[in-house]
Formats: sequence, C-alpha cells, structure tokens
Amino acid sequence: MFALRSLIRGFTYAQAPRACHSSAPPQSRHVSHVKAFRIKGYPFEKTRAPKTEWYKRAEAAFLAERARVPHGLVGRWQPEDLSGLDPRVSQALSLKCANGREIRRARTLILMKHLQKEPFDTGSAPVQLACVSEKILNLRAHLIRHPRDNCRKRAMAILLSRRHKLMKRLYNEDFQLYQHVCKVLSVDGDICKFLIRQKLWWGRFRPRPIALPSGKKIAYTRHPMEPPPADLNS
Repeated sequence: MFALRSLIRGFTYAQAPRACHSSAPPQSRHVSHVKAFRIKGYPFEKTRAPKTEWYKRAEAAFLAERARVPHGLVGRWQPEDLSGLDPRVSQALSLKCANGREIRRARTLILMKHLQKEPFDTGSAPVQLACVSEKILNLRAHLIRHPRDNCRKRAMAILLSRRHKLMKRLYNEDFQLYQHVCKVLSVDGDICKFLIRQKLWWGRFRPRPIALPSGKKIAYTRHPMEPPPADLNS
C-alpha cells in the first residue's frame, strides 16, 4: 500500500508544470527574406570566331596537298619486282588504283625510308616521329571536313603530346639529327606556337565583345587566326 502511494505521488509531481517553464515568454518565429537576383539575360552572346580569308586559303591548300597521290606501288612492292610481269599487273598495283588506307600507308613508308638507320628500322625516334606526324596530318584533314568530331579531337591531342615528347627526346640526344628530321617532316615549332598562342589568349588579351550592324552584341570564344609575321624566324 505504501509503494502504491509513493508511485502515485511521483506520477503527480512529474505531470505538474515547473515554475521556470510557466514564467518563460512565448516563442516567436522569424521568417528570413532571401534576396533573389533575377537573371534577365547575358549582355552578349558567345560564338565561334569566323575563319579569316588567309585561314580558308591555308586549309584549301592543305587539303589539295593531301589529295595528291604519290607515285609508286602499294605496300612494299618495287618496280624491279614486277619487271617480268604483264604491265596490267603494275597498273593494278599502282597507288592510282589504291584506296585511302593504302595511300596513307605508302606516305608513311616513304617518310620511313628517308629517316631509317637501316632497312628494317621501325622503332627509332626519327621513324616514330614520321609515323606520328603522318597520323596527325590525316587527322587534321579529317577535322577540317568534320569539325565536330570530338573523339578525333581527343586523339589529336594525344598524338600531339606524343610527338612533343619524341621531339624533346631527340633534341636532347642528337640536335643535328633533330634539325634534319624537322626539315624532312616540315615541322616548324615557332609557327605552330604562334598560331596556338593567338588562338588561346585569355585574360586581358581575350576577344572583346563587338556589336553587329543589327545591334546584337557577340563575343568570340577564340581569336581569328592570322598569318604569322614574315620575320618570325629571322
């Protein structure tokens, strides 16, 4: 009986309100007003830079040069190998009747013959440079016709990085051979650097917004490509 009274008394004390809670002021909620910024549009529209007349002529000359078919036979055939056969066989095996893949391979073999140390040299730095440079030229011709092929753009970046490493290695090993290889492959690092830098200028040298005759403002994402100066390498 005593235990039951103690339990009831404790329950009553637990349910009774405390003095400190009864004297506290009522809580009030404050609503925070967040400042919203309205975007009404950009002051100008970003667009690709138009190709200059010099750049169009350079691309047309490059594509015309890549369209030329070299003289010779497909694969590793030589005219002496077909001297005793019917002339129609030589005509069928000539590069004039070859497809694009065979023509690209013939160009690579011609460059390899100019830079090989021995007949079966396929792994030296000059030969690797020739193969990589030919792949870069083929990709360049493809990207001129298909400028939105992003997979080939990534492949181009990989090949350019690989060629840069090979040229740096050959430059440190044999400078005279490096000059000879650059002359054979027609690789001019100064002109390439000039074209890349004027295309990728950022910061305070970035293209400024311009107004079209219609009143619309645009900003080029890249600078228009201009020809290198005549005294660049002098």
